[in-house]
Amino acid sequence: MEAARQPQVTRLLAALLAALLAACVGDVGGVSEDYGDLSERGDPDPEDGAYTTFASYNLPLNATVKVCHVYVGLNNRSGPSTNYMVLRVLPGGTRAKTLKRSGNWYRLSINGKYGWSYGQYLCKASTSTTSTSTAGSSPSPSGYGLSRNGIINISKAYVHYSYWWGGAAFPAPWNSPKSKPKGKCYSSTYTGHSGSYGADCSGFVGKAWRIPSALPFASNRHPYSTWHYYNQSNYWTHISRGNARRADAMVYNGSHGGHIMIFESGSPWGQAWTYESRGCSYGVVHNLRTIGSYYRARRRKGI
Repeated sequence: MEAARQPQVTRLLAALLAALLAACVGDVGGVSEDYGDLSERGDPDPEDGAYTTFASYNLPLNATVKVCHVYVGLNNRSGPSTNYMVLRVLPGGTRAKTLKRSGNWYRLSINGKYGWSYGQYLCKASTSTTSTSTAGSSPSPSGYGLSRNGIINISKAYVHYSYWWGGAAFPAPWNSPKSKPKGKCYSSTYTGHSGSYGADCSGFVGKAWRIPSALPFASNRHPYSTWHYYNQSNYWTHISRGNARRADAMVYNGSHGGHIMIFESGSPWGQAWTYESRGCSYGVVHNLRTIGSYYRARRRKGI
């Protein structure tokens, strides 16, 4: 009897595991298109920055410092840890004044704005030069910062890139992305992929929304799944769907998986233009579609 039940128990456990892992099911023509959306589910890098070499961060208070050793930019947060929301992203070279220290974090004054940044990405700077950087400006070429327009510009740059189950890697959006190999999704189970670039639905939104931090776009980091977007409030807030605006997101997560997309324009309750990594057969698309009633609206903090 026990031997006869064993295969049944094994199949049940496998089904439960599959249900837990499924997190990117779209609704293309009423057919579930995307399967997957695995995430690394790790904490953000403690440095809270980007590609760097090491830097000394034993900095004096009331000193002029500058953002250094970053590839994209440095997060400036509301408190001294990665648990606090990102207020702005500081481009390399941004000058600031150190006001307070907590562990390896420094509270900075940047052109009348205030926030905390990790000290490893701050270097002593000469006081002879006045900062010309604007707090909250884009992390590299203008137009790709943490703003509604920046999110849409990033999304637009990655149209036609491949769907990659569990992936989230793109060339920098200002670095001629249309000329780069876009990868290929080739498996009927949605887990097969070739090439260095592509993303699943939540990986795509994570890069467009710049979470958990201003990571290099080509870094294949994917900390959040549709389950997180649907059930939690980390770098985003739950908003009324009727109040959805450009660069907000629509997310679904349920027993059969989930899906998430960037809302651009149209009706939050009907036909809308969206950016999304829609599935193996589609990749990243900009399309006019109907958003099902089971989707919920989310807004990136700081925009």
